[in-house]
Amino acid sequence: MHNKKIYTIFGKKYYKLISDYGDYYVLEDALKNPPASQFAIQIHRYSFSGMRAKRGLLKINKLNDSIFLSEDTLRIYFKPCYIEANQFEVCA
Repeated sequence: MHNKKIYTIFGKKYYKLISDYGDYYVLEDALKNPPASQFAIQIHRYSFSGMRAKRGLLKINKLNDSIFLSEDTLRIYFKPCYIEANQFEVCA
């Protein structure tokens, strides 16, 4: 997980998963050593009322570094997403 932006919210470190359907936050420790197949993970959504946690499934394709997220563990429907990267400014 090189050059990925880390958010600190309420003293915990999160990666931000961005998709067409919304933004999700995943704990940094959960993505340190992901397994080769899909796995259950705690996903969080940040709103005005605070962080809302939910169980979901995450699948990482290590061949082309693509990530797929299913918000539900019973009705599995994977949606593509990516981890927000740091943006470096280029000085000319």
